[in-house]
Amino acid sequence: MQIYCIKNYKCTCYNQSKTLHHLFSLHLLLHIRGISVKPGELRITFAENAAIDPNALMQLISEQQQYMNFKSGAQAQLIFRTVKLKTDSLTWLEKNLPRLAFD
Repeated sequence: MQIYCIKNYKCTCYNQSKTLHHLFSLHLLLHIRGISVKPGELRITFAENAAIDPNALMQLISEQQQYMNFKSGAQAQLIFRTVKLKTDSLTWLEKNLPRLAFD
């Protein structure tokens, strides 16, 4: 199991890499509270003041609706079932998280 917790402007992770540093920058931009990567699941928890483009979020969910679920609330979560994902979770995050930022 790999867990990446990005909290309080510090990146605590196992296996530091360029991808994780890129994700850390995105966490600051989007106000992400944490990213959890487990076998079969990728979970992104957003802060209360998340800076996410709602239209981009709806587009991403509609493209991946059989694999993706969004839980709204004080700590909104984007849950992605990665069982049939053809790429690793971190590569998927690096490619798709920037889409959620406002232009």
